Amino acid sequence: QATRDSRLTEFIKQRFSKSQTLRETNFEIVTIRGVVSLSGQTRFQVIALEAAQAAREIPGVIAVNTHHIRLEAGND
Repeated sequence: QATRDSRLTEFIKQRFSKSQTLRETNFEIVTIRGVVSLSGQTRFQVIALEAAQAAREIPGVIAVNTHHIRLEAGND
């Protein structure tokens, strides 16, 4: 199972690397028993949603948890 989770994490990292937006977020990705947890911070909720959707598209991912993604305040 650990090997499978490691592979899923690597596939998700590859998927994120193909998106300029997700590549810049540097989210931490942890997979346990097919459940992916994303953590980090971003300025926009839509980026967290994009990350979750991209991870869900990987075959073998059971669920995606984004509860540890924090929204940071902008300085505009």
